[in-house]
Amino acid sequence: MKKKKILIAPLDWGLGHATRCIPIARALEKEGYEVLFCASSRSLDLLIKEFPNNKFIKLDGYNISYPKNGWMIFSMIFQSLRILLAIRQEFKSLKQIIKDFKIDGIISDNRYGMFSKKIPSIFITHQINIQSPFLSNLIKKINFWFINKYDQCWIPDS
Repeated sequence: MKKKKILIAPLDWGLGHATRCIPIARALEKEGYEVLFCASSRSLDLLIKEFPNNKFIKLDGYNISYPKNGWMIFSMIFQSLRILLAIRQEFKSLKQIIKDFKIDGIISDNRYGMFSKKIPSIFITHQINIQSPFLSNLIKKINFWFINKYDQCWIPDS
């Protein structure tokens, strides 16, 4: 019997998203699934070290830069167009990845464009209500609009 293929795609903002995916990947493999990874930068390097025999697909991240002055909200507003374009590109790339690798399911750790209407898609996040001193309602609506594209949303925080 052919193993079902699950694509795990962590965001590349630090290593937290990738490390959070490691026990999930191990559990899936233990249950008989084939796990493939879609990642970039240090996240990709870490996952290659942890899973040297798995398949990897390099996909650029959002290339976020953190502000030096502490005003994250303004930094994110200025970077929002670039983030949205990256999300759009990863969604386009995912269609081809699903076709090329015959993916049966997706687990996305905060990569907003890694969902499909054709196969089960899970979104992992620790930020349902993103905190912001400005535009909180708009940010919440945008966040939920993306999350609702997925079949499930997993929140690992207690």
